[in-house]
Amino acid sequence: MNIEGEAFLSLFRKRNPNTPILLLSEENITDDVSIDILKEVSEYIYLYSETATFTANRIYTLIHRYAESLLPPILKH
Repeated sequence: MNIEGEAFLSLFRKRNPNTPILLLSEENITDDVSIDILKEVSEYIYLYSETATFTANRIYTLIHRYAESLLPPILKH
């Protein structure tokens, strides 16, 4: 990831500390991405390592958990 990408991610995380961030890649990039970036990412998805259904379920679950965290306590089940 380039310097501009790292700066954007850092600024985004400061403004949105609980918003999930997904890192999607068509190739394995974990060796090329700094540990600081990986710490900020909620999910890393290597597109060809899992089935489409499994990947979609991971994304759905992440979004659902985030949406649930936005509700006030009185509206939570």
